[in-house]
Amino acid sequence: MDYNESRQKFRALAQYVAQSMVADEDRDRIEVKTRIDRGELEVLLKVPDNYRGLFIGRSGHMVRSLRHLIASANIEAPTAVSLDID
Repeated sequence: MDYNESRQKFRALAQYVAQSMVADEDRDRIEVKTRIDRGELEVLLKVPDNYRGLFIGRSGHMVRSLRHLIASANIEAPTAVSLDID
């Protein structure tokens, strides 16, 4: 699997998970971007301000869970993958 294919798959996974966490009318407000930085694929998740607490979770538990989910899907990617919430 090459970088472009990996970027598309991880972007789709992050978008699916993030959109399933918000109300139907806010699903279009979720933005997912990917970039390669120092050989690592970064998934950048931009969520509406009123959902930031939901995505971070108490003591960061939700964001850690999301990062584990993304990392566990990293079976065929040619590089390491990380997730950041903005």
